[in-house]
Amino acid sequence: MTNRLLLKGKDVANGIYESIIPRIQVLKEKNIIPKLQVIIVGERPDSMMYVRMKKKKAESLGLITEIKYCSSDIGNTEMLELISDYNNDISIHGILVQLPLPIQLDTNNILDSVNPNKDVDGFHTTNFGSLALNQDQYGYFSPCTAVACLEFLDHYEINPRGKDVVIIGASRVIGLPVSLLLLNRRATITICHSATKNLKEKCQMADIIISACGKAQVIKGDWVKSDAIIIDVGINSIVVEEMINGELKIKKKMVGDVDFDDVREKCYAITPVPGGVGPVTIAVLMKHLVKSAELYYPTN
Repeated sequence: MTNRLLLKGKDVANGIYESIIPRIQVLKEKNIIPKLQVIIVGERPDSMMYVRMKKKKAESLGLITEIKYCSSDIGNTEMLELISDYNNDISIHGILVQLPLPIQLDTNNILDSVNPNKDVDGFHTTNFGSLALNQDQYGYFSPCTAVACLEFLDHYEINPRGKDVVIIGASRVIGLPVSLLLLNRRATITICHSATKNLKEKCQMADIIISACGKAQVIKGDWVKSDAIIIDVGINSIVVEEMINGELKIKKKMVGDVDFDDVREKCYAITPVPGGVGPVTIAVLMKHLVKSAELYYPTN
């Protein structure tokens, strides 16, 4: 059907980059180059990949990214000392602790040790509190993936005010902050999680569905209304069989929480996986990094 929308992450991300490039230039004219300090613990392949992607994009914009690789057995005291040093380093404008952290580390305490003005990931208690109270005058940061979901709505001129929104997943990385962001825009929010009953029925009533539950292709075509808008945050790997040159091959495929092929022609708009929320999350991080530099060195 011609009225179906594919919500392309690349287009949304490019719009964000276009908005921050002039701001980067103003900072550079003052001899300020926004710098991101990343801390990664251990060698998780997915975390290593995400960090490389962030670094590559930052460098393409003329920003600086430094990565501190830490042993997987690092202790809390050493982590806190490291972050304290970065907090006091005026050349660093943003600090990002790549999650998840190993079990021996106190994630909450570590994230709360980051200077809120350098907390470009938006996980500090002060930033989360400002989000909950909708107090933007302090220039707070919200978690990047949650902000990315709203960037899609803004780019495609979808006003969430008055809409019924179902959010699948209640984590502080995505589900909880995106619910607050949308509540601040006067949407009506239903947060679903592992104890939620009748999930399918709740989705069938939703104007907007944001899924971040981490279950491959759980949302099917008969879960959604014809005018529903679907933002799929899930990143899952499945094994598929594919016939190549007459030979059956087994390969891995990246999919979302939504069964894209089943849902696409039954909803109004949908994000793909890959190529959806991921690129926009990185763009939001770059936007936050520029903002953090501006907090230290106002440009007006």
